[in-house]
Amino acid sequence: MRHFLLVHGGSHGQWCWHDLIAQLEARGASASALDLPGHGDDPTPRQTVDRQAYVRAVRDCLESIEATDLTLVGHSLAGIVLPELADRCGVRLQQVVYLAALVCQPGQRAIDLIPEDRRPSYFEQAEASADFTVTWPYEKARQLFFSDLTEERAKWAYQRLTPQPFQVYLDPVPAAVAKCPSRYLICQGDQCLPQASCQEWAERLGARPEMIESGHDVMLSHPGKLAEQLLKR
Repeated sequence: MRHFLLVHGGSHGQWCWHDLIAQLEARGASASALDLPGHGDDPTPRQTVDRQAYVRAVRDCLESIEATDLTLVGHSLAGIVLPELADRCGVRLQQVVYLAALVCQPGQRAIDLIPEDRRPSYFEQAEASADFTVTWPYEKARQLFFSDLTEERAKWAYQRLTPQPFQVYLDPVPAAVAKCPSRYLICQGDQCLPQASCQEWAERLGARPEMIESGHDVMLSHPGKLAEQLLKR
């Protein structure tokens, strides 16, 4: 059976994948997700979380999965850990899917890929917080993440967001050579990441961009459509 490990992006948690997991299982696959350190129900103090903490958490989760046909999916900020994991995971990992995800060059940081007009607000929020985190007000999160959700659904999702450890954005991403095929899915209605940037990042991977009509959080707004796309080889 084909298994998908789903890795959430900034401020999210494994809760955001619930509907997608159901859709994948309905189509004969299996799937699992995790809370990255400092996210969702994970108790790790957020001021201690860095990029390597993300890498360790996903690596440990991958190593615990017994499936031999394994696909790793990373959304948004999770893109900064995928190349390194694809380099480490060996033959069981068949495919890595970047879902509206950041793709850094060696030595780049996640913050370097954020649209320039938004970058100062990340630093301002982190420095003003008690634990060096970034927290978006509802209206901004609604615009960036939930642009194609109903108001009720957007508020439901917003209540589940957690402050984002900012150190993760500041740690350089090392060079890594992926040992398995990569795909890149672009959300055409994305209000968080510019489509031109996503096109460039797909090319950086050597992947053909695949379009899906959705806002940034496609797993919440169109889980069935996303499941169909992911199940393609």
